[in-house]
Amino acid sequence: MKRRRLAFAALSTLASQAALAQTPQEPWRDLLVYVRPKTPGGADLGQGGTGVILNSKGFIITAKHVIGDAFDPVRGEITVSHRSKSSYQITARLMDCTDSRWDICILHVSSDALPALSTAKYFNLNCAMPVAGTPLKAAGFPLDPWSPAIEVEGKLQTQAPAAHFKYYMDLRTTAGMSGGPVYSADYSLVGIVLGK
Repeated sequence: MKRRRLAFAALSTLASQAALAQTPQEPWRDLLVYVRPKTPGGADLGQGGTGVILNSKGFIITAKHVIGDAFDPVRGEITVSHRSKSSYQITARLMDCTDSRWDICILHVSSDALPALSTAKYFNLNCAMPVAGTPLKAAGFPLDPWSPAIEVEGKLQTQAPAAHFKYYMDLRTTAGMSGGPVYSADYSLVGIVLGK
């Protein structure tokens, strides 16, 4: 009887550890993609950047400068890699990147291409801007080809937006994080990274 209890306790401990291992401690990681615009010949165009998955339907936002002015929307291709720069590249469709006033593009991938879309915890979309001094976080992929996605913390510095609804924060972002999410402690998406 004692062995059975010990075996049950061991199984139950293993099961709970497996459940903890499968529960993302950093849910933002499931929502990041590395965005690569490509020439019509398939070569990388520029250095790429980060994008954030908005919902289970496969919509992604990124910074327009990540896609770049040299991208050919008719013959070029955009690929995204989920969770890691070195993971499988999935073709994304450019949905909208036309308004010159905003440094933002909308991409789309098939929900079949990213199975994690069905189980991810998505950011709350928030239209209210936090007040100056509010703690915020940003996440993205630094340009170094071997760097994993990182998260940085800081505070909103300005109360009123600059031109085109740009706010300034003291987040220490780095090149490559452009297009990544900026979010609050309650997991509300308040913007994307536009520059370092």
